Amino acid sequence: MLHLLTYATDPTKHPYINCPTIKNISPTTQWTGNFKDKLNAVQAYLARTPPTDIICFVDAYDVTCFAQPVEILEKFIAFKADVVFSAETSCYPWSHVKSLYPTTLSLYKYLNSGSYIGYAWALQRMLSLDMSQSPCDQGYLTYYYLNHVHDTQKTMTVELDRHCVLFQTAYGIPWSHFVIDGGGFIMS
Repeated sequence: MLHLLTYATDPTKHPYINCPTIKNISPTTQWTGNFKDKLNAVQAYLARTPPTDIICFVDAYDVTCFAQPVEILEKFIAFKADVVFSAETSCYPWSHVKSLYPTTLSLYKYLNSGSYIGYAWALQRMLSLDMSQSPCDQGYLTYYYLNHVHDTQKTMTVELDRHCVLFQTAYGIPWSHFVIDGGGFIMS
């Protein structure tokens, strides 16, 4: 089963307000200023989710969905990974870790925490570590990914969507690079 989740502290301002397939998991209508609250809400949701279910998380205010749930599932399964993150062109929040990322010819080299999909059991494992040393969700997930990608005894597969199959980030990409084709964006 696919669960589509978002975290919106002001439901009147997010684009999914009238989208019954995307569930808002924010426990509050007031943002605390802590980006890790999103991870904590996902962690709480996972505690009551069957381990083989698939969770797709998208940020509430700067992400747009173009695919139907069945297409999202098909594309995720084709990755043959346990977790897939969107990828972006900037290495945020720390540029000093750029060299730790695997080599790729894609512009989209670095983890973006705004969109990810994975099996509930894998996301539970990923979010079970201490988050207190990370300043934000992207920092925590970046270090998790980099530690995992260099771990020779992998117990799960974590990938970046470097070719924008599931997720298309736009930060640092001129709009002239995009073309609308068949109701969705493609790179020009």
